[in-house]
Order: sequence, then structure tokens, then C-alpha cells
Amino acid sequence: MTHAAIDACQSKLERLIECYKSIDSLPKEWMDCGKTHVYAGTLYQLYNFSKANNIQVDAVIADEAGQIALASISLVLRNLAPAGRIIIAGDSEQLAPIFNGSYPRLKSSALFGSVLDCVMFSQKGGPVLAYQSQPDEDTPESSQHTVIQLTENFRLNPDLGEFVSTIYARRFKPQKVQSRELALSLNQVQRWRVESQSGLSSGAWSTFGKVRTFLHSLSDVMLRKPQSILQAPRYRKDVPLTGELASPALLDSSHQPISLSLIRLKTWSSKAVQFGYETHVHGEAAIAASLVAAIQFCCPEDDIFVATPHRVQREAVKAALAHIKMPEEGLEEYFEKMYVDEASQLQGKKRGSITVDTVERLQDPDAPIRSTDNDASLARLSAVKKGYLQDQFVKTLVPRAHLQPTRPPLINIGTYVRSQGIDLLVEEWLELAKQSGQKAQVVSLGAGSDTRFWRIETGQYKDDLAAYIEVDFPEVTSKKTMAIRKSKEMNALLGDPSKIQVVGGGIGLQSSKYYLLPGDLRKPPSEGLGPALAGKGSTGGETILSPSLPTLIIFECVLAYMTPEGSSQLLQWFVNYAAEAGGILGCVIYEMFNLHDPFGRVMVTNLRARNVTLPGAEPFNTLESLSKRLTDVGFTAGRALTLKEIRRAYIEESELIRISKLELLDETEELDLLLNHYAISWGLYLSNLTSSATWGEWGLKQKRE
Repeated sequence: MTHAAIDACQSKLERLIECYKSIDSLPKEWMDCGKTHVYAGTLYQLYNFSKANNIQVDAVIADEAGQIALASISLVLRNLAPAGRIIIAGDSEQLAPIFNGSYPRLKSSALFGSVLDCVMFSQKGGPVLAYQSQPDEDTPESSQHTVIQLTENFRLNPDLGEFVSTIYARRFKPQKVQSRELALSLNQVQRWRVESQSGLSSGAWSTFGKVRTFLHSLSDVMLRKPQSILQAPRYRKDVPLTGELASPALLDSSHQPISLSLIRLKTWSSKAVQFGYETHVHGEAAIAASLVAAIQFCCPEDDIFVATPHRVQREAVKAALAHIKMPEEGLEEYFEKMYVDEASQLQGKKRGSITVDTVERLQDPDAPIRSTDNDASLARLSAVKKGYLQDQFVKTLVPRAHLQPTRPPLINIGTYVRSQGIDLLVEEWLELAKQSGQKAQVVSLGAGSDTRFWRIETGQYKDDLAAYIEVDFPEVTSKKTMAIRKSKEMNALLGDPSKIQVVGGGIGLQSSKYYLLPGDLRKPPSEGLGPALAGKGSTGGETILSPSLPTLIIFECVLAYMTPEGSSQLLQWFVNYAAEAGGILGCVIYEMFNLHDPFGRVMVTNLRARNVTLPGAEPFNTLESLSKRLTDVGFTAGRALTLKEIRRAYIEESELIRISKLELLDETEELDLLLNHYAISWGLYLSNLTSSATWGEWGLKQKRE
């Protein structure tokens, strides 16, 4: 069960309870007998919870049972009461769990396959299937014995419902309705014209014509009009049916999905040459771009999503869309040109958007942001391999580290300056805490694959660190937790083994000093981050974050992905937290800035091509604006420097001489331009001005003029 499914089940259950209570005729006495406890989570979350809490439940509900192994579900069934019930939901046609090695067929052993397989196929009388009932949609009975096929589907439209009935003998009853308006809209494609043919080849215009014919014919099919272009799908009677779950007689050959269409592309040439892979990719992209342009014309208010299997197809489609435009205009202006008369113009209505991306990214909008952590970890690994940095732990957090290529000198030097600048600020913070007779705590927000905690634990300030806390997306923390637990070297530095805990079913980690917490920093701090930091540590004593200790918060390429309002709210929360206890707070921010000049616009364009936007960086175009952001939320002082300036005057001369010998660098001007668009800013909050004698000088120290 995924985390998204847990939230969906919880909200659905709460809604159903309220609906049930609102119906007067239904009995409610059973609801007043006592409080009903519902424990929702992944298998391993519930297993860990049950180990810490001795519970017995009346019912176990397992979703996605087609992917759960029998051994896995036993982790939660151990808590089922003797008279309890088991409810299993899943897809019998889904791929079962895959095990290493060879194992017997399912019919001879119930220990293999999925839980759903065990229920449906392990009966003495053969499979217990709902499919054996009559396939008539009006048949009220859809079960045999204990297995029920659910036929109402809230995700499918009628076409998809008919399509999947070729797999399941009982036809689904879709709860979405295919509107007739779409067919009427597509019918307008015959009036689609582009004013200018500039920049387009004859082949491209031939593609436009064929796409227009295709969509017009599809409209006729949807309206049940005769046409001779498209062919209805045909079923092959000679294809054996897996598992004999349905017989050919049960297949309804009248199923003709309308909104699902397959376009078969053929290539030919007058020359005896074969077409390369790139030619095929660009041919497919041209078709996709033409379809987008035509559909945009027919349905200007609708959003269009183009899902590609890989990045190469995504970039090809984007390039094809760019070639359709007028030479001097952008894509939006081009779509304005496509209207042929005033009747087709949008009158004060919002135009639909066009999104082109890989399937993975369309399913997970945060994936592009998380991928930037992979870029940073690979850059650091490269800098380590080339000798710029010393970090024995980074290879543990980078998959197949030994196979990763190194980066160009520009990237290696930029990574070195970034790391040196932040490390100097962190080390000075620990030194000042030591001088004041205190231990310090560090909170790294959006930490990703950072290894700073382990570098501190193997350095001179290991005894001056009270706690090191990292927060990031659950998808990031779960992978990092697994990597840490697999590394003997990193585990040994976590401290007392009895205090090391994997929490949240594997998405977090806690020890006596190190805390890896899942969280979304875009949520209000009072809802997510605050309660997490106020929780008890693995020792069960004080809270994870102590407001009385000198606290340093670090943001490395984090705030740029948040809204300015969201980042200000987050910074303000930490200032208020420190102020309430009279504490000392430091802040280090590293991110790109000055994105409105030509070089900055190129950076933004490159990131946008990866579906990454920078709403939090746009308002900050000067170093003064970066430092002012800190003082505006309550920091006593703030300052900012570009990486170019840090490299020039804040790093020891001997270090610059050392790294200059590692690689030959010809692009010095390009390096300066790159470093001038990244900055490190730091701020200090002192609730007690008497502390300024010790802490007031915290910051980067200039080495040269």
C-alpha cells in the first residue's frame, strides 16, 4: 500500500462515515459502542507498529494483493483476532511478486505467487472465480463463494471499460461518461489551416493533412457516422487465453473502443538504405506534434498531455512543436495564428496548456526536483574522484558509483567552491559553540544525498555536535535509509546500536545523534516540519530539536524550488522557534540567483526543459536582495557572496594552487560567468545581544583582497 493510497483510504473512510451518519434510516447503535481504531500503512509500517504496540484487530484489509507475497502479509495477519476477517482486493491479472531462483508451480504450492493467487487458485475444487458467472452486465450476482469481481470503475470511460473486458469476462461499468462534445469538437478539424508554410517541408505538410483526416474520421466513428479510413479492432480467435479464465464464447466481438486509437507508422525509401533509430524518433515526434496542434485547434480550452517513454522522445516532440511555429514567434503566438475565423476565437476564456514529458515524470510531478539531488551527488562524486574533495562516504549513496563518469572541470570546480564555502561556515559554527561551552545542532533541509554528518563525525568537531537532522521527500529518505543501513562504515558512526531505529516503515532513521526525517517543506511548518522536530528522539527523552542550543539550518538548492511566500514562512518559523527560548540561530542558503540576464535565462530554459521551475529564485537578482530576505524575517544580520567572489578571496591560496594542478581549464571566462550566478548567503539571529561578542563575527573570512 503506497503512502498516497493510505491518505486516499483515510479520507474516503472519513467521508463514508459522515455519509452513513447522515442517513437517518440506518442503524447507528454499533457506532456508539466505543471508538473504532483504524491502522493504515504499508506492510512494514504496520509490522513495526505492531511490534511496539501489542494490538489485536478484528479485520485486515489488504489492497494491491496481486503484488503481495504470502510471507509478507503474514507480518500483519499475526495480529488478527481468532474470529477476525480478511478482506483482500487486487487484480488477478497483475504480475505476481517475483522471487529469485526456481520454485514450483502455484498449483503444487501456495507459498509462491501473490496472496490473491493463493485465494483464487489454491482451492481443491479448482479456481474460485467470479468470471464463471454469466457475463451479462445486468446479472446482479457477480461472485462465486468468496471471490467477487468488482464491476463499477471510477477511473475508466466507456471505451476503456469495453477494452479491458477483453481480459476480464465481465464487462466493467464505467462511472465516467464520454461526452459527445469531444466528437463535435474534433469534427472542426477540417477547418484547420495554418497561415504560413514558412520553415515547413512538404513532408511536414503531408503529415498535417493525414492527421486532419485521421481526427475527422475518428470524430465520425464517435458520432456513429460511416467512414472508410479507420478500421475497427479485430480479435484473433487463435490466441490462447491465459489460465482459462474466460472462453472465446464470452468475448464480445462488438466491443469497438472509440477513444483508443492505434496509429501504425510505416517507413519507406526510394534508396536501398535502412532508417536509423533517430529517424524513427523524429518521425514519431512529427506525428505527435501535428496531433497536438490539431487538437489544440479543435479543443483550445483543454489541457494536452504528451507522454513519452524516454527523454529522447520527449525532446524530439518538443523540437517538433517548436518547428511548427512561425519563425519569429513562440508557441503561444503560433496557436493564435491557427484560428481561421472569428467564430473559433477564444472569447475571454483561458487557453489550455501543453505538457510534454516522460510517463514517469507525468505520474510524479516532484520527480524532476528530486532528480536535481542525483545531479548534485554525481557532481560531488566526480569532484572526489578527481581529487578536489575528500569524501569517503559519497560512493555509498550513489548507485554504481564506480561506473559513473567524471564531470567537466567547470562542474568540478563549482562543486568544490560550493562545498568549501558551506563547510567553512559549518565548521566555524561548531567552533564557536565549542568556545561558548555548548554543543551545536545542525538542521539540513532538503539534504538529499549529503554526507556532511559523517564527515563531521570523522573530523575534529565530532564531540561538539549534539544533533544532526536531515529532512527531505520520503522517496529520498527511504533510499538514503536503505543505503546507510547497508553500509557498515556509516552504521558504525551512528552511535549506540540499541538507539538506532528505522522509522515510518523504512522512510526514516533515528540514532542518538543523527535523524533522517521524511517531510514536504512546502507544507506549512506548523503542520509538517514543526511536529516532526518536536517529536521524541530515539532515547525517548527530549525533543529532536532543542530550541536552547545553537542551531544552524542549511538550505542547499531548496528555497529556489519553493514559492517566495513558502520559503519566508519556513525561515520565519525557525526564527520564532529560537526567539521563544532565547536561542541562537544561524542560516546558510546556497542557490542560483540573477536569472534575468542572458546567461541566467539560458539556465532557466535548460531547467524548464527538465520540467524544473525556480519560483523561489526569480525575486532575487542581487546579493542585497538575498541578504535582505534574511533580515526581513527577523535575522539580526545577513550577508551574501557569489561563488566567484568566494573562489577569488575566501579560499586559501594554497588550496587554489592545489586544485589548479588537477585538471587543465581553458574556459576561465565561462567559469566566472557560471560562478557569478550562484551565491551563498548566511544570516544570524541573536535573541540576546550579549551573545554578539562570541557569535557576531560568524561568517566567511576574507583571505585576500
